Amino acid sequence: MDKIKRKYEIRITLIYWIFSIVWIYTSDYLLGISIHDPELVTRIQNYKGWAFVTASAVLIYILVRHYLNAQRTTEKKLIENEERLRLAVESAQQGIYDLNIQSGEIVVNEIYAKTLGFDSSSFTETFQGWLSRLHPEDNDYVTTAFQNYISGVSDEYRIEFRQRKANGDWIWLLSVGSIVEYDPDGKPLRMLGTQTDITDSKAKELKISHLYESLRNANEDLSQAYDATIEGWSRAMELRDRETEGHTLRVTALTLRLASMAGLNGKDLVHIRRGALLHDMGKLGIPDSILLKPGPLDDQEWNLMRKHPIFAYEMLSPITYLQKAIDIPYCHHEKMDGSGYPRGLKEAEIPLAARIFAVVDVFDALTSNRPYRSAWTLEKTLAFISDGSDTHFDPNVVKLFFELIQSEPKWLNGKS
Repeated sequence: MDKIKRKYEIRITLIYWIFSIVWIYTSDYLLGISIHDPELVTRIQNYKGWAFVTASAVLIYILVRHYLNAQRTTEKKLIENEERLRLAVESAQQGIYDLNIQSGEIVVNEIYAKTLGFDSSSFTETFQGWLSRLHPEDNDYVTTAFQNYISGVSDEYRIEFRQRKANGDWIWLLSVGSIVEYDPDGKPLRMLGTQTDITDSKAKELKISHLYESLRNANEDLSQAYDATIEGWSRAMELRDRETEGHTLRVTALTLRLASMAGLNGKDLVHIRRGALLHDMGKLGIPDSILLKPGPLDDQEWNLMRKHPIFAYEMLSPITYLQKAIDIPYCHHEKMDGSGYPRGLKEAEIPLAARIFAVVDVFDALTSNRPYRSAWTLEKTLAFISDGSDTHFDPNVVKLFFELIQSEPKWLNGKS
């Protein structure tokens, strides 16, 4: 309003000044060239003065009337805008505050007071009063956030906190504010903002958090139950073939370590662990007469034995939980040159988890006693793995395997 008022004051003064100059110069010029009788000129000058006063009054009346009409229009628009803003604020149910940062006095609207359970006609807010109603657990956080914003450390003031109502109940509030005025030295003087009751949304948020936590715990319990079941299956398979006792747990531990060195982590390792524990699951479909035969197998028996990865796939693939763990049970007998079974995969066609497990499985199997042979020496086993690099085994995995047993010889415990 002050800017509009100054604009019209300057405009009226300028128009009157121009009018006066034009009137005086034009009237004197016309009088000088048309009348040469001094007495007549004097009389006309008197009339000209009265005419100037009359014309000036009319001009000023027109200018002032125009200014007042413009002022009324502006004020009407301001009133309409203020009413729209008031209605918008009331419909949004937001409390509004105007903080004098230097004195700590706060001017608030009716909703602000009602939100806190106070009578808006008698409620007086101050910064200290506001602080005194903060929840003890939120006090440090809120005051730090406020000071950081006032001092310029933070660019934004937007905080959630609990505050005590007039009846002693606690509610959650969202306070958003912005500095709107500074003193000549750049110190903040005034801050405007809103304070909104978010108790209901916080309650819903807390409920969702509890539901999520319950679901997470339930999933963990279910996952542990699944893993316990897998381990039970693994022990059951080893009980069936006592000559391989301890083999599954050994190859699982070594496979996980080698997979970590290969850059696998997180859920990949979880699926690898399950796959390693179930790598011989398909042997449940092999008759005891073949599985436990003390001597060499004939061609027909070998044909059936080579089907155990297919049996594993058929057993495990319908179980959604284990579908990402199938790579090892299904593919650990594939070879890099394509001569493996059951599908004759080669090189990168073989899943990485299966390529890693193949080295570990052969290493542990060859250094362990079997019904049909005695355990190989460590030297002979490592030579076999080295010779099989690029044909049987992935050369990159073989390289990692030798690096592992050299840097962590504990994996050779019990191997001679």
